[in-house]
Amino acid sequence: MVRNHADGSGNDSASAVITITNPTPHAVFGNVVYSVTNGLLLNLNVANGNHYRLLASTNLASWTTLAAFYANSTNTLCLDSAATNYPRRFYQVVSP
Repeated sequence: MVRNHADGSGNDSASAVITITNPTPHAVFGNVVYSVTNGLLLNLNVANGNHYRLLASTNLASWTTLAAFYANSTNTLCLDSAATNYPRRFYQVVSP
């Protein structure tokens, strides 16, 4: 609640309720860098102020959470060091 004491009396002369919301969650995969020794580095473009989970799958039916994070900026890097153990792997980002 915001209170306005514009008349100097200390009495409430007006009040308002302010609602602050986070941006709608969204995620876009940016650059991807693969290293035979280190795995796959995913660059995620996300909405600041939201919770996300990075999921991986080898068959699109069963998904494993690789990372859960709170976006405090619009760019997040995630490393999948186990990517070198699979001939192919699929990724998705969900919120929450």
